[in-house]
Amino acid sequence: MEKHGGFHACSVFITTMSVVSALADVSPFLDMSYPFKTGETIYWPTARPFELEVVHSGETEDGIYLEMNNFCAAEHGGTHVDAPAHFSEGRYRVHDISLDTLIGPAIKIDIKDKADTNSDAELTISDLQAWEQTNGRIPDDVILLVDTGWGSRWPNRTLFLGTETNDTSLLHFPGIRPDTAQWLVDNRKIKAIGIDTPSIDYGQSVLFEAHRILFEDNIPGLENVANLDKLPTTGATIYAVPIGIHDGSGAPTRIFATGWRSDVPEPCNMEASGPSPFLDLSYRFKENETIYMSVARPFEFEIGFRGVTDNNFYYEGNNYCASEHGGTHMDAPSHFAQGRHQVHDVRLDTLIGPAIKVDIKAKADEDSLAMVEVADLEAWEEVNGRIPDDVILMVYSGWGARWPDRAAYLGTETNNASLLQFPGIHPDAARWIANNRKIKCVGIDTPSVDNGQSTTYDTHVILFEKNIPALENVANLDKLPTKGATVFALPMKIYGGSGAPARIFATGWNPDLYDPCDVVGSACHPTFDGSLLLSIGTAIMFVKLAR
Repeated sequence: MEKHGGFHACSVFITTMSVVSALADVSPFLDMSYPFKTGETIYWPTARPFELEVVHSGETEDGIYLEMNNFCAAEHGGTHVDAPAHFSEGRYRVHDISLDTLIGPAIKIDIKDKADTNSDAELTISDLQAWEQTNGRIPDDVILLVDTGWGSRWPNRTLFLGTETNDTSLLHFPGIRPDTAQWLVDNRKIKAIGIDTPSIDYGQSVLFEAHRILFEDNIPGLENVANLDKLPTTGATIYAVPIGIHDGSGAPTRIFATGWRSDVPEPCNMEASGPSPFLDLSYRFKENETIYMSVARPFEFEIGFRGVTDNNFYYEGNNYCASEHGGTHMDAPSHFAQGRHQVHDVRLDTLIGPAIKVDIKAKADEDSLAMVEVADLEAWEEVNGRIPDDVILMVYSGWGARWPDRAAYLGTETNNASLLQFPGIHPDAARWIANNRKIKCVGIDTPSVDNGQSTTYDTHVILFEKNIPALENVANLDKLPTKGATVFALPMKIYGGSGAPARIFATGWNPDLYDPCDVVGSACHPTFDGSLLLSIGTAIMFVKLAR
């Protein structure tokens, strides 16, 4: 089998998402994130809640439909990661945490029974020992998740926090005992820990000792994890992918699982050790660096507290604000197409899958307004074969080499939109893609899928009318192969959003590295004729052999 010289005979992603879905509407992905929704998403009583500000919703003066919003929030609320720096000075902040730390095999420890009768219940050493008696020793390099049943109370703030007030002394919810945290640090080797409550310390904690013990060892925490009731005790893989906030003590995080149902094949095998298989395709969100269009609110980072508290422990907490459309982000179809998908409507299946790359760098080097044309797509197919169904199509213009130089990247030092200069996708090419091929999503390494001089945003409109979302400001596309990689594009789950910051990464980008999503059988090619069941069975067999 050719790795990058020809398209894979059978990628398990294609089999899982195309073939299995043909039999039933079953996704291999279990979304374990709550949406960020004004007035609903639960935050710590003293934290700034999530607020979505509608900037525009309707037709512009030019007769173009446009949705666009800004948002603000604390780092620590909704489904999010606590970076170790949150409670441990000098330890990892969000941008320091590798993707490897937050992606891997998961185990679940269930303490629902005692949490049902005691809202201050805690995970104990004896709970861990009882789990091991049944399931064997907790493996190295797993993500340990604690299921207290608290997810059934979301989004009822009173039930979830244990109080109607903002008085933190009245908080009541389960957590993890400090001596249990210490036992894990001393005796086992977990990568990360998560829970379905607001905090890994229980509600009545004032010293947050479980946080401090785990974070001193650089073990991050996941909080407000959704749908833990659906996760099996063992056998699932967790992907916990935070928005890349530079210097953040935490960040909104999109979490999902595979291997959560025994009747749906596991698309990737993340259990192998060795060099990281992940290529980060995202720029960090950093104040005064992350590039936004002139009409958009830039990323703003406000340090809330950083230092030693009155209770004599170290603490960091921050707030942030931004437009949905800036940095590495996803445009939801509703951005330019009324009634089409908003961020919370876009399924994970749409944003995860095999990727192809169309390279227009040579002509972009000569013309800053170069566009992908139908001829470029036809030339790609002459060399590589027909663009397969259900792929993510990435456009590489070489523009990433200009980041974060705003003037070079946007083509102007001013805020005058009429002076913007960067490559894009020609409307005719967008129409050809939408009408003649079946792609899931499109991405580009520039600020927009329309080139800098577009005023009618025809490419956006054409793609979005077909509910094809767009990824913009995608990083490191020079490292992505023409074909053979798998892309994961994970936006912050903003309810009602026309776009959202996104964390994007790839596997299969380097032939010298293990590709966890390349589980292939030479006899396995998904079809929709009589060989369908054989294809599914072959895929499942290879997945099981790989694991």
